[in-house]
Amino acid sequence: MKIHIYDSLPSTNTLAKEIAAKGAESGTVIVAKRQTAGRGRYGKSFYSPEGGIYMSIILSTAELKLTDITDITRLAGIKTAQAIETVTGRKLTVKGINDLMLDGRKICGILTETVTSPDGKIDWVVIGIGINVMRQDFPDDIKDIAGDLHGDELLKARIIQSLFNIFL
Repeated sequence: MKIHIYDSLPSTNTLAKEIAAKGAESGTVIVAKRQTAGRGRYGKSFYSPEGGIYMSIILSTAELKLTDITDITRLAGIKTAQAIETVTGRKLTVKGINDLMLDGRKICGILTETVTSPDGKIDWVVIGIGINVMRQDFPDDIKDIAGDLHGDELLKARIIQSLFNIFL
């Protein structure tokens, strides 16, 4: 497993897709302390300041038994919720297929994207995970829906370790 850690990136998924297209090893992980252009489904912005977990996992489709991207996203949401629950003891709910909720607020988003070969075959799946760990002052447009785990650096490290254990 190769882990690339950055202080700041526009988007961990963007870099992960670039690395995958160049033949990355399955299981490669990109982690950033913050993202300047984090995004969610349908091109929506994903607020990603320092204090959260922003990571992308590159998986080869040759190793995946699931073929539907919706199934992969749903499974990633369930597994991410399990990782957080294991560490915090708090019960999360999955809204839709890619949002994790705590006390009625979104604390995590999942964005799954593919990388295709020139012939159109899906070779790689990139699973992006954004978790609001530390207390945040959210922008006005999301302050009524976004939440966080009220955690610290130790909680961040423990959740990342739990994610690695569950996903890889």
